[in-house]
Amino acid sequence: MANELKPCFGQMIKCSAYIKHSGNSYMLFTDDVRNTPFSKEIDIPMCSYWENGASVGAEVEDYHECERFSVIPKEFSGVYVGTTTLNSKISAEHHDDPYSGEHYKIETRDPKKYAIVYYASGKKRLVPLENIEAWNRRWKDG
Repeated sequence: MANELKPCFGQMIKCSAYIKHSGNSYMLFTDDVRNTPFSKEIDIPMCSYWENGASVGAEVEDYHECERFSVIPKEFSGVYVGTTTLNSKISAEHHDDPYSGEHYKIETRDPKKYAIVYYASGKKRLVPLENIEAWNRRWKDG
């Protein structure tokens, strides 16, 4: 956090970035799908990684990890209402053991804290804590 800010509920803060879902994902295919007549013509991987906007997925063989969120640089101000903790990475890992057979494990990891900031009526953004600072608003005497 900038300047070791410990925001309080209702405090006005300035933000320099926010997060949104990256759009990256994994697709798992069961043996039922992989063994259809159509799949005999093409090779369908058991697990594939799809980067946001990609038209073709990349096969995951042993282990793959990607970002769950993208940080969008944008200057804005808003009202701090609290923090939340979200896992920032998604991973796919191949397992092959005699008890459960061959399978992939998809999980989220690397928890990070984010500020919940309302910037307009009914509109909120999640902001990395290092991208917030106190907003010293000066009122004009009038």
